[in-house]
Amino acid sequence: MNLPRFYCREALSPGAHIDLPEPVARHAVRVLRLPPGASMILFDGRGGEYEAHIERIEKTRVVVVLGAWRELERESKLVVTLIQAVQAGEKMDFTIQKAVELG
Repeated sequence: MNLPRFYCREALSPGAHIDLPEPVARHAVRVLRLPPGASMILFDGRGGEYEAHIERIEKTRVVVVLGAWRELERESKLVVTLIQAVQAGEKMDFTIQKAVELG
């Protein structure tokens, strides 16, 4: 099973105890229903990721303990070039929407 992966703006370092940002905490506890001790992956957008587990869940916050840092790049190395002719009506809107979803 894949571990849930969350973006966290805070500076991350191995062994640190951090409070998850409110949207991440809500998703982890209310949507995914992760219990104390559950494992997850946190990343800060600077490259690599951290193993983490939930230390405690309180009413308004979730505290996690960070584990080891792994140098693992998840960004796709695939280069995509989109060439699109102008379309009439809603077809162009649909094309733009799908292009944005591709990233």
